[in-house]
Amino acid sequence: MRQSGQQGREGYRADIDGLRAVAVGLVILNHLGISSFSGGFIGVDIFFVISGFLITGILKRQMESGGFSFASFYKRRALRILPAVYVMLLAVFAAGYFVMLPGDYSDLAEAGGSVLVFASNLYFWKSTGGYFAANSAELPLLHIWSLSLEEQFYFLWPIALLALIRIKSARSRIVMVAVAAVLSFAYAEWSARSGSTGAYYFLHARAGELLMGALLALLPSNGPARPARTWASTVMAGLGVALIAAPAVLLSGASVFPGVNALVPCLGAALLIIAPRFGANPVTWLLSMRPVVFIGLISYSLYLYHWPVISFLHYQKVELTPWVNVMVVASTLLLATLSWALVENTFRYAHGPRRTGKLALGLAIGLGAVAAPAVIFARQGIPSRVPYETLTQDQLDRERSRYWTLVGTTKTEFAPGERNLMVIGNSHAYDLSYALTGNGFSGNVRLIATGGECFNFGHNPVNAEAEPICAKAEHDMLADPQLGNASVIYLHDSWAGVDVVGFRNVVEAIRSKSAAPIYIFGPKMMFTESALGIRRAAAAAGKVTPSDVNAFAQAYSRPDRARLDHDLGNVVASWQMPGVTYVSFITSQCATPDSCALLSPEGAYFYFDNNHFTLQGSRDFGSRLKVNHPDLF
Repeated sequence: MRQSGQQGREGYRADIDGLRAVAVGLVILNHLGISSFSGGFIGVDIFFVISGFLITGILKRQMESGGFSFASFYKRRALRILPAVYVMLLAVFAAGYFVMLPGDYSDLAEAGGSVLVFASNLYFWKSTGGYFAANSAELPLLHIWSLSLEEQFYFLWPIALLALIRIKSARSRIVMVAVAAVLSFAYAEWSARSGSTGAYYFLHARAGELLMGALLALLPSNGPARPARTWASTVMAGLGVALIAAPAVLLSGASVFPGVNALVPCLGAALLIIAPRFGANPVTWLLSMRPVVFIGLISYSLYLYHWPVISFLHYQKVELTPWVNVMVVASTLLLATLSWALVENTFRYAHGPRRTGKLALGLAIGLGAVAAPAVIFARQGIPSRVPYETLTQDQLDRERSRYWTLVGTTKTEFAPGERNLMVIGNSHAYDLSYALTGNGFSGNVRLIATGGECFNFGHNPVNAEAEPICAKAEHDMLADPQLGNASVIYLHDSWAGVDVVGFRNVVEAIRSKSAAPIYIFGPKMMFTESALGIRRAAAAAGKVTPSDVNAFAQAYSRPDRARLDHDLGNVVASWQMPGVTYVSFITSQCATPDSCALLSPEGAYFYFDNNHFTLQGSRDFGSRLKVNHPDLF
């Protein structure tokens, strides 16, 4: 993702900077969600080919002339790439301070640390479900995976190239590199088709793209002069454009990638790079136009800044409308131009009378980029920025694990003569169980889990595939040896579907096994977004107090749950079934159906997702239920 150089440098090709502009443009259009460029992520693959061509050409010339030095090579690369990355990191950390929740801010710092050691591709491979995973849009440093992978390649490639240069036969060099490239593409294709997310991030799956550019640089260029063949050059360049345009339009995040689908745009980029050797062509002329070249010159900084801007908008749930996209492009162009002029060029050419001052400034920026993520991570995302208690997603996820412990209620053996409560339902029945046990329920509690794939307490499958699972769940529930020993039965699940006939059938089946009073608890309030997501959106809207967040959350509540609660109450009443009582969950949960709280007055979460209670949420609900229905305890 780096520019080739300034105009006037020996061997400089303006068309390659123009090709950079095409590459970064495709990536930005893709990240903006422009459907016509659903495969625009191939711009990164074009960058890899360009980089392999340019860097290998420089190394080859230096090695053949005896002027190569590892120290000099890595110093130049450090001055070329690090200052701009460090400044971008500091800018991202500064923005995250104001908009990110502590857990997310801590994760951002961890990602920043991986950037500093050129391992972000491995970090995101381990910490995400893949580059196209649903949560990836909210990771401001995700795009640096490609920079890390490229630098890993250049830690190894000079050593390999130095050995290749010692081989006298140019043909042998080319064959060896070509074989390595083919093996890399073959591995990428196999790995991607096997469903591995590593294919997208691993060096050995992407090295073929850099090696393709290296092959172009290794081709002999000192043979006898040939007459210009404009037609051949034009055909090659036209084919190159087609090979880039087709995947940019036809591929998507669901495509098998990388592998063969990455090979196509890489071949296109290779043809555009090699075509001028055969003569002039219109495509090279277009790529060499000054406005296009300028975009290429700032393409590195454009790449660095475009994704954090877009990602923070995703984080704040801002819709990328056409007008917003225009603002994103304008702001990114401004940031990139400033970065190119003030950072890239300042440190890339850090020599002359101000050399010491530039290096001192660069050292300070580097120390800041190292210290910032360390402090943020050590302080767990600096929760003091948030004016009330908040949980990280990891903490909320740990809340979920309690659902699989069942607080021991599944093993309860009922004792004759005692109050024995049987709770039947899916994970929402667990919420009810915790609400009871957390508020002084007097008696034994046994819970029969009917599974999340079912509703009506195992009688109805959510989808056809779950039918055998639910049939077994209902059978096991009715066959539970303790059911007949229950002195009272509570039914509660997520009410994921409505089947009035099935509802009555399962209640009658339970009644046939037990004469105990049956209490049917209606649905709880759910939200259309996770608790953490609503909290983020509230923060973006300037809502920070628990009461303000609760008011803000009502826009995400589901009024259909209150309607279902009312309808189910009427259904049960119409049965006039002795010993069967309907209890409105929402009436005890919420002061009114349109004022269901997401947070406690102290700011503790009541939900760990959009429909399950935290322990705090269960306890709070139980305390309200106890006031309204003390007989249930």
